[in-house]
Amino acid sequence: MSIKPPSEQSLLSEIKSLHETINVLREENSTQRGLLAEYQNKYAELANHIQPKPHAVPSQTSPAHFLILGNGRTGSSWLTTNFNQLPDVRAHRQIGWRLGDQPDHPQRYSINKSDSMTAIIDAACDSREPTPLHVAGSKFIFQPYTYTHSEIYSQLSECIEPDIKLIYLKRAYLECFLSWKVRGVAHSIDPAIDAKQRIPNVLENHIPQTELRHLVLNSRGVPLSDVSGTPYPVNQAVDDILVMFSNDILARRLVENRSGKIIDYSRIRDEFTALAAFIGSSATTKICRDIIANPLTQKLPDLSDYLHPSQPLAEIAGLLDNIFWQNESNSVSWLKDNTLRLNIPGLADAFNRWGVVAARDGDAVIWRPQKPVMLI
Repeated sequence: MSIKPPSEQSLLSEIKSLHETINVLREENSTQRGLLAEYQNKYAELANHIQPKPHAVPSQTSPAHFLILGNGRTGSSWLTTNFNQLPDVRAHRQIGWRLGDQPDHPQRYSINKSDSMTAIIDAACDSREPTPLHVAGSKFIFQPYTYTHSEIYSQLSECIEPDIKLIYLKRAYLECFLSWKVRGVAHSIDPAIDAKQRIPNVLENHIPQTELRHLVLNSRGVPLSDVSGTPYPVNQAVDDILVMFSNDILARRLVENRSGKIIDYSRIRDEFTALAAFIGSSATTKICRDIIANPLTQKLPDLSDYLHPSQPLAEIAGLLDNIFWQNESNSVSWLKDNTLRLNIPGLADAFNRWGVVAARDGDAVIWRPQKPVMLI
């Protein structure tokens, strides 16, 4: 059976139809390109408003800058909001390390290795003031959900300009642990003081839970207490604390190399006047004392009664607290970027006593974080 070739008229009709289809596709493509360009411009404007451009050079009239660093729940919000009440200081929002495509957040700014910390602080504080701003600052908090790779600290050192004043907050590890795990991120805000703040959204307004959970430590699935509560593996609890400890050890090097201040949580109130002068404020002692007497965020009750039993973590956390303040370099060493050797007297015995599983190297403990490692 022979196939009859298409007629010339039929071919012309098909060609015409194809041309029409191509023109429609071109028109749709042009429209889509136009919409894409429009949204790219809108995004660029928004991004420019939210995030400062990398490598921004501060002007000659730029204010003095400071940065508060520390683990979460170490009093950074309390100190930041107190600084923000000083008449010549603005301290605003929170800065974090940018990993991938993170969503924007009204209280947080992100930084990566190509950015300028000075520019990020200026953007976070918003330089549009009726009068020239004398001092501007923010806080950079290490989160407990990941182990911060040591290289990030090296990158931070490059991002943070030498003239930025650094304050590092250190809190007892058991207090930090309980604040995260029992209460979570919570602030009790004094509304009368909030009305005096110059900027909204100074911090996230998290209301403390009325029902706090009791944590019951267990080892290899066996509860270490007969109290009713939420089971929590002792190995995981120790891992939580060691993440904080490694952050403290690494960040201390950064702060000390810049002649910064390391302040214990319990001393923030007593040191506030001196810290205000350190960051460059000219506020009088009376003004500082009035601010400390009327803070924006109120201190929350102690949580030691919510851990059962408390002895395992109290003993282990106490050993780590002591070794941090003693600053003995031979006690802590990194075998790899995510492997920590802890040659701390009594630590291995405490691990054995409370069923904490960890590798040993003679009298030292070898620790690898259970949490994911935060890489650049």
